[in-house]
Amino acid sequence: MCMVPSLIMNALNFVFVLGSVLWGMKKAKPRRAVFRYFTTLSNVLCALASLVLVVLYIFGKALPFWALLLKYAGTAAVSVTMLTVFLFLGPTSHDWKGQLTGPVFFLHLLCPLLAIVSLLVFEKNAMPAWIIPIGVLPVILYGILYMSKVLKRPEPVWEDFYGFNRGGKWTDLPKQRNHKQANRRPGKMKLTEYFLPYQRRWILDDARMKLYAKSRRIGITYATSFRVNDKCLRRPGTVQWVTSRDEFTAREFITDYIAKWAAAANIVCRGLAGENAAVIDPLHGIRAYTAEYGNGSRVISLSSTPEAFAGKGGDILIDEADLHKDSGKVIDMALPCTTWGGQLEMVSALSVDGSSESPFCRMLHEAEHGANAMGWSVHRTSILDAVEEGFVERVN
Repeated sequence: MCMVPSLIMNALNFVFVLGSVLWGMKKAKPRRAVFRYFTTLSNVLCALASLVLVVLYIFGKALPFWALLLKYAGTAAVSVTMLTVFLFLGPTSHDWKGQLTGPVFFLHLLCPLLAIVSLLVFEKNAMPAWIIPIGVLPVILYGILYMSKVLKRPEPVWEDFYGFNRGGKWTDLPKQRNHKQANRRPGKMKLTEYFLPYQRRWILDDARMKLYAKSRRIGITYATSFRVNDKCLRRPGTVQWVTSRDEFTAREFITDYIAKWAAAANIVCRGLAGENAAVIDPLHGIRAYTAEYGNGSRVISLSSTPEAFAGKGGDILIDEADLHKDSGKVIDMALPCTTWGGQLEMVSALSVDGSSESPFCRMLHEAEHGANAMGWSVHRTSILDAVEEGFVERVN
């Protein structure tokens, strides 16, 4: 066993993981949310094993079997993380940059490689065959934890950020939301009585990636703003970005929609009159209107500017996605923001020129008629659909 190379690689592994997790915690809201992901937990397990080996090396101790067993389990776990990125997440999301930049570069690639090389080259030792299942034990335990958090009723503790329930494949979430839960919504409004069926389906859909092709003026922005406010109240520390086609619409989302729901919930929220505005990018003249909740949640609404999302994290809503001046660039800049589990929602009526080649339309077509590699949860409501579900009666 080569002590010096192993010592160096394990020390680097521990430092890189520690730095990457702290880096990720600065972006995550709440900060502890980074520990929901197997990427983080597998790397932390491996880093702890590396720390144990470093301490043993420094004090000149021989590596006991239990220490090598811990290192094997941690290395197997981060190997699963790396393989998942390269065989599934990268190819299906088409977002290699998002998977391999920032702190996730270390957690998805560099640290797993350090662990694998150090174990196989410098710490290789005869191990009995019975330890092989130990390598999959972290994956099994995490799977049990994840499913228990996602499928817990009446309210899931975690969002289904891996998309196991996308499209109702595992359970029908809207049917599971019972009467008692509906009464816990802001203002104790019953969704079944206040919103139309297509609005309720959208509000109750917790998929990580959501698309909505809609007719104009059928109340989807209204329902979406309710969902945004409700999410900010139920999940302290939520950061919700909203981008609209122009500055007037961006301000209206705060002053008209969020203000209405905050009043209905009888809560104090700063910035509802549009006074909490700031230029967040002087170079491009990007002005954002912010509503700040007492629990640390924020809704940041701004005009259509792709540069606004650079380096940002949190949940993102692109309102009227097909009507933005440079919609393709807006979408491209928004996708990496969801790397740490944020939600991306795109809502739009189709462009007035009827083009089927806009970025939104191509994404919608691939999701509905192609392989849907990115796992979009698709909603579609025409004016005829809305009428069938009670739109006229509600307006009158």
